Amino acid sequence: MKRLIFVLILGFSLVGCAQNKIDTSGKDAYLKSINTMSESMPEEKKHEFMRAIEHIQYTTLISTVISNIPLPESSNEKMYDVAQNAYFLGDEDTYRKVMNKYIYDDPLYMAELKKSLGGKTADEIIGVKKK
Repeated sequence: MKRLIFVLILGFSLVGCAQNKIDTSGKDAYLKSINTMSESMPEEKKHEFMRAIEHIQYTTLISTVISNIPLPESSNEKMYDVAQNAYFLGDEDTYRKVMNKYIYDDPLYMAELKKSLGGKTADEIIGVKKK
């Protein structure tokens, strides 16, 4: 009986240690995984995590445009420019709106984002920004 209780406690503690990872299978899954991960973080870490996410999104945005010039017709090239400029100018509201409405729906961008963030934990993402 003691062995069974020990095994159950160990099992539950291991499940609790599992960290959430970024899901880049689509726009909704991506945004939901970011929200789920950040909800349980202390404010300081949440801020650091969100800054790292935005930094990686921005660098992915730039690399998507540079490596795919000219962008395919399915991509909204003007919105890529608007998002880049908004990020550069510190206009977070416009940046987020453009990303949500146009960029996350672009399969080209999401494929690049998957390479950068797919399956990473919050600590790994924060570590990428610090490099």
